[in-house]
Amino acid sequence: MHKLKNIDLLLYQFQTLGIADKIPPEALDAAVSLIQVEEYNKRDLIVKKGEICKKWFFVGEGIVRVFFEKNGTEITDLLAPEGWAFPMVECYYGNMPANANVEALEPCKILILEKDPFLGLQKQYPELAYITRAILKRFLIYNQHRVDSLMFETAEEKYDRLLANIPKILLRVPSLYVASFLGITPETLSRVRAKKTKK
Repeated sequence: MHKLKNIDLLLYQFQTLGIADKIPPEALDAAVSLIQVEEYNKRDLIVKKGEICKKWFFVGEGIVRVFFEKNGTEITDLLAPEGWAFPMVECYYGNMPANANVEALEPCKILILEKDPFLGLQKQYPELAYITRAILKRFLIYNQHRVDSLMFETAEEKYDRLLANIPKILLRVPSLYVASFLGITPETLSRVRAKKTKK
């Protein structure tokens, strides 16, 4: 992938986070120079449970799924389309093995920032700390909304929220994963979809 494309993808990320104007062009160029672009086929594992993965992931193209395994069942915790950025928090901040898997649900291009080089660059460009702070802020807000949704929203409300956040997700992600993410059964998801289609 061409360097300019990396800049475009990062600028899109930073604009959605509201920090594009806080990072000087030379700092952005320096950050882009650290970017690794990795391509994955559908169903490839980007991160395997048990790995130490001290990286920031930026989803440039495609959609990824973060999932746990419990008693032989996969539980989808995150569906991240283009524009999303996230770390494996326990790895990045706690130096612990990943407790979940990250899977490409479509052919994906993932931009990756390694922790140690990026921290070193922040000594030269302190403004780059806005990146991790802004992503973590968005991620924390997302997680709070997700917990609130799982606890208090009806199946229809969860469904509507998901479609608002990721349009056409049901054309991109198997319904089994969508149901797991929403915390409902596949049968309930089918009933909600059927009801919405009739309206």
